[in-house]
Amino acid sequence: VHTCQPLPNGDVMIAECGTKRIIEVDREGNIRKEAKWETSTGNVHLHCRIARKLQNGHYLIAMVGEHVVRELDGDGRVVWEYLTPGDPYVALRLPDGNTLIGCGDGHKLIEVSPDKQVVWSLDENELPGIPLRFVAGVQRLPNGNTIVCNWGGHGHPNCRLSCCRWG
Repeated sequence: VHTCQPLPNGDVMIAECGTKRIIEVDREGNIRKEAKWETSTGNVHLHCRIARKLQNGHYLIAMVGEHVVRELDGDGRVVWEYLTPGDPYVALRLPDGNTLIGCGDGHKLIEVSPDKQVVWSLDENELPGIPLRFVAGVQRLPNGNTIVCNWGGHGHPNCRLSCCRWG
């Protein structure tokens, strides 16, 4: 399990590698909804990373082993996808409909429009003194700043949490 998300109705969404499914459970652990997904990746560890339930009832899931972010409808059918540079670790749907994607070992953060155009990106060496190594988390703040979780693993121990302004 790489993802849990509390939902507005009190349930919790859980994305499971191996079983390749998203479940929504109540606080007693009863499964209230299930959506399965397909992946060509045999390695269970690479099935997915961060997934989020969207306001429209769909799911946005970073499928690390296939280098793709997919939006699945409530039944698990692909309704949108974006092939990423590197292995996506996180995707966040923004209020304007764009998708912010942390590309893991791709050393990059990108924002793409619904029609799959890159509208903004942050590359490995654009922040002076803070090279992007493994973009493992992102959050767009209400003031337009973007918080970037820049993990220093895989041989880069001196990375820091970074914040940049875009807007």
